Amino acid sequence: MKPIWAALALLGLAGCAQPVAQALYGPDSCRRVALIDAANGQPILGGEDGAFEARSGMVFVSAYDRLAVERANKSASAPAPLSGGVYAIAASQLRQSSLRVSDVLGPVLPENARPHGIDALALEDGKVRLAAVNRAFLQDRDSGAWRMRPELEIIEISGQGISLVSRILSPSLCRANDVAFTGPQALRVTLDRGICLGDGHPAVGGPALAKVSIDGAVTTQASPVAFPNGIAQIGEDLWIASTLQGQLAHVQGARRVQMPGAPDNLTQDGKGRLIIALHPQIWRFALHRLGWPGFAKAPSRIVRYDPKRRSMAILFDDPDGKIFSGASFGLMAGGQLVLGAIREPGLLVCTQGEQPA
Repeated sequence: MKPIWAALALLGLAGCAQPVAQALYGPDSCRRVALIDAANGQPILGGEDGAFEARSGMVFVSAYDRLAVERANKSASAPAPLSGGVYAIAASQLRQSSLRVSDVLGPVLPENARPHGIDALALEDGKVRLAAVNRAFLQDRDSGAWRMRPELEIIEISGQGISLVSRILSPSLCRANDVAFTGPQALRVTLDRGICLGDGHPAVGGPALAKVSIDGAVTTQASPVAFPNGIAQIGEDLWIASTLQGQLAHVQGARRVQMPGAPDNLTQDGKGRLIIALHPQIWRFALHRLGWPGFAKAPSRIVRYDPKRRSMAILFDDPDGKIFSGASFGLMAGGQLVLGAIREPGLLVCTQGEQPA
């Protein structure tokens, strides 16, 4: 389905945003933090996903100007669509109003980086392993048009520098959305619209999940939900966001949790709980994401869900998108709630108010 028609179809899948409990982080507790790419001095916008690695105290943010890429001319004479990166930020520095940050993909992937879902994992030797769904573009030999071909990039970060562990190319990953480590050598990937027959071929078989090993082996299984989006691992439990159904789903069982909005990316807070970015009115977010006139803003909502207690708390709520529009991820980093959005510059960081227990 073309993006414009997909957005219109969503108009019938959601009504008005429902009232929710008061958020733990109010507007007065939040502030903008501008991010500047240390390599070129340009402001960074389009925060797609985020991850926090507690041992190193580092926040990682995947970002690129998604709307600009989609609007770019894909003709043979057009340059390659714009690149982005995965930016490393010390959580202790998030109290500053502006930060110069480095792209950790840059040393191993200087071009063609359009990172989507990411995850980070601390290794026993002190290194940090990071995985990123990279929505790379290739130019068609016959038409000259630029075509998206996702791949999975896995890197390691240490005091000695950054190294590429694996670059996984597979037709099965052509609809890759988000990624989660299930161990140092294993990952799970959401395929939001299904697996593919091969480069340039349409998706077949419906939405799916993929098991991926560091050595490049990929196996797929049918998804238990429509349009699997964000994914996160807590202990032995794997959770995915069912965006179109407005639910959180436990992959190993039949458990479904209704959300006060359409869930996007998931992160875990290190205490066995999930931090979930929601779109309270998915149709408004769809039109906002596509840059439709009159939809410069879209609501944002971040919730925390405790699977053991089966309890939910509203962390942040912006029903009109006036503070931070269309948040696509939220994460906890050193007592700070950090938000990113695909059409907003920088981050929103909330530090005051009631701190989650």
